[in-house]
Amino acid sequence: MTARILSLQSVPEILRESVIRWWERACGLDALRATHEALAETQKEELARLIASSEFAAAALIQDPEALAWLCNNATPANARAANADYERRAAAAATTGDAQRVLREWRRREMLRIAWRDVAGHAGVAETLRALSDLADSCIRAAAAAAQAHLRIPFGRPRSAAGADAPLIVLGMGKLGGRELNFSSDIDLVFLFADAGETDGTRAIDNEEYFNRLGRDLIRLLDARTEDGFVYRVDMRLRPFGESGPLVVSLTALEDYLQQHGRDWERYAWIKARAVVGADAYRAANQEFVRPFVYRRYLDFGVFESLREMKALIVREVARRELEQDLKLGMGGIREIEFIVQSMQLVRGGSDRRLQNPALLEVIPMLAGAKLMSAVDVSQLTDAYLVLRKAENALQMIRDQQIHSIPPDPADRSRLCLNMGAPDYSSAAARIDAARHTVARQFEALLVGGPDTQRRDGEAALSWLGIEEIDIEEELANGGFPAPAIAAVAVLLQSYRQAAPYRRLDEAGRRRLHVILDRLLKAAAQQASPVTVIERVLKVLDAIGARSSYLALLKEQPPALDRLIDVCAISGFLARQIADFPLLLDE
Repeated sequence: MTARILSLQSVPEILRESVIRWWERACGLDALRATHEALAETQKEELARLIASSEFAAAALIQDPEALAWLCNNATPANARAANADYERRAAAAATTGDAQRVLREWRRREMLRIAWRDVAGHAGVAETLRALSDLADSCIRAAAAAAQAHLRIPFGRPRSAAGADAPLIVLGMGKLGGRELNFSSDIDLVFLFADAGETDGTRAIDNEEYFNRLGRDLIRLLDARTEDGFVYRVDMRLRPFGESGPLVVSLTALEDYLQQHGRDWERYAWIKARAVVGADAYRAANQEFVRPFVYRRYLDFGVFESLREMKALIVREVARRELEQDLKLGMGGIREIEFIVQSMQLVRGGSDRRLQNPALLEVIPMLAGAKLMSAVDVSQLTDAYLVLRKAENALQMIRDQQIHSIPPDPADRSRLCLNMGAPDYSSAAARIDAARHTVARQFEALLVGGPDTQRRDGEAALSWLGIEEIDIEEELANGGFPAPAIAAVAVLLQSYRQAAPYRRLDEAGRRRLHVILDRLLKAAAQQASPVTVIERVLKVLDAIGARSSYLALLKEQPPALDRLIDVCAISGFLARQIADFPLLLDE
């Protein structure tokens, strides 16, 4: 009788006992039992699969027996949108912090149940699931911000600029939230900003900075605090200026100063994802004026690959330290490598191709083929791999609403993974995941760690003598196999070049890039009929480039571009002078 009611034929044998135990508890809850009895057979089968695959869903339905009726009433997209809008209004208008917390937690629990049901039943693809999870987070953040502002308005009034205008709060979603690709049990990365200095207009006036810091703390408490009803989201504020040591909320002016004076390369990757969830109108001008120029350089920017190698090296060390080699996010061929591939392409070309200035990874990937940054085959394979890995990641997190990224050893949990992924058995699921990771690792290796990188490192070591005054350049050229007839003349050129202002102005990173370029130049020029002429012309171009790191990075990271420059200089003094006069031609 139980098996017929629960439609257990669609549930793997190893998970049936847990579903039966859930049903025994559900039978004691009148609202849950009555709603279940009214379900269609297909719905009963889908519910049994959901209970089998997700202990979170099973517990949530017991905790909230009326949730099943809510799910049935809001099964269509239109009804779901209306129900979520109603919850947002109720949370924003809650009379007390406790009331707002209860509404937010009930809302989150029910909508997560709805999203999980559609995902496990196969009604929603990965992209829809990620977008639904992100839309829920957006709505909860908006509601929490509105509730916190309403509660602070009683003693403090509204924040005003010095001119008396409203000074709005700005909440930026970063990371996966910013890209509208949130996973099932993700933290939400936020940055809090405010537009204008001033003070509030209430009976207890305080300056805006203090007000917004209070508001930020209250907003986090509404979302992050664990109550008897659970929590809404774990809030991570570490991407704000100066990280955990910085103020919780900063003004737009302070953000501009920070990005210009202290912004680091890894933060450019992070700020690709920045998206205003609250205060979009107030953020729009700042984004155009100084955030986008910080992230996206005006010209082609191949320097991003050096910073990407450094970030990847840090992650590799952390993965080894924490034994995370099989981690779907951080391990080799994981989701983070896909993000790195796409974001590095955005940083290289985004300044000149505005289409790539988009926080949504799945929307950017197809554009990479159109911009000739990747082949159509690689784009298709990378997209498929991303969808497989994100499906697996969500499947794991749906089990207990935990932020996990590694395949569990427990046979029952592996069966849940298979059920969520729609795989017939674990070997099939594992093969699908392994194939996706292999694809990603291969593309990431080709991008950053392949043969050209070895050549770059060798060149960097080979030309390190150029910056040492005591070194005999002729002797080094002879030891390097440079043709004897041209050694003396080339030595004079190099000696003159290293004494000139453009070389002396280079920082250490710039000199390392230049040494790689010069090593390749010497090797290529040695094969030319007039090596001295070629070297002289290329050095004049390098003189014109000076300390502009973007051009040095381009020539270092793109050997074909350097080869083309060398060929042009070998063919024509006129063309070499044109490039020296107009270095922008290097982009072409």
